[in-house]
Amino acid sequence: IKFKTFNDISSFAWNKSTITTWLTACILLYASDLICILANIYGLCKSQPLWMIPKLILTLLIILIGFISTCVMGFLIWNESYLLRLLFADKQYIEYYTKKSTMLLIGGGIFLGCFFVSVLQCLSLKVLLNCFEYVQEIHIEKLTDKINRQEQLLIKQQQQQYENNCLSKEMVSMDEIAMIVITSAHPNNVGNLNLFPQKPILFHTMEYTGEHATVTELVNRPYRKLTENIEIWKTPGRTQQSLSVLVHNVEEYGTIGVVGDLIPTENYIISKVLFVWDSLIRRQNSNLIICLADWIIPGYGHPFRVLPRYRQRAGCTRLLAQRKAAGKM
Repeated sequence: IKFKTFNDISSFAWNKSTITTWLTACILLYASDLICILANIYGLCKSQPLWMIPKLILTLLIILIGFISTCVMGFLIWNESYLLRLLFADKQYIEYYTKKSTMLLIGGGIFLGCFFVSVLQCLSLKVLLNCFEYVQEIHIEKLTDKINRQEQLLIKQQQQQYENNCLSKEMVSMDEIAMIVITSAHPNNVGNLNLFPQKPILFHTMEYTGEHATVTELVNRPYRKLTENIEIWKTPGRTQQSLSVLVHNVEEYGTIGVVGDLIPTENYIISKVLFVWDSLIRRQNSNLIICLADWIIPGYGHPFRVLPRYRQRAGCTRLLAQRKAAGKM
């Protein structure tokens, strides 16, 4: 049996159709690989894992082709297949056994080449998968942050809408609110402060605006005058930090006292209430507000007028005289 061969060992001739097919396949493969590498680099730089998927798929494809080629070449060599002889082409024919060793050598080289390419691609795939997982984690973090920002924006918009609806029911706009006064630090008295993040909040002797806090004149004085007609008084008793607001010259009402839990209801004036920080100091401060105000807005219930008998019970004449003498008025 005679087959096509080459003139010498170092210069054998491939079949033209075979070499054209292999060259075309290699060019397409490397062009695709270059495009995938560029996409992979872009995905790494921009933390976009989807751009890295084509390179992963192509690497898997190369591994598959490499292992298939390795197996096929191993099978051909093991069985001394006739297809190996077709790899050589020349115008002359020689005996098969003359070129057997050369064909086995070339086939073995191709076998080892395919095997090592497959192994290298497997290592490359492992690195790519690690990079993909890392980029995916970063991408998920960015998406989570974006979703959180959108949720916070939505919550803020809902709060703003709720705030506007609540204020509109009272015929008050946000621009008309200059300060928030905490009359008591108990949880039921400090709700919805988050609706007023940019407004100064007065609590005890401190004034808070956002993350900043300043000490006010209340640290050394019994009251602080906010405007010509509005005063903040320290009225501890219910809690040690309780405050009350006096608003003077209100049309048809005179002076109104906003007292929170200092005077929870009108019945408190004629009753004895326990379970407070200091019942004696509370009674003294509630008597003071009764003496200074014409109307009182209590912590619970409806506003009520300060009747003469309330003033008499509070001992207003003596109390006011004592405070004036002590320089506290």
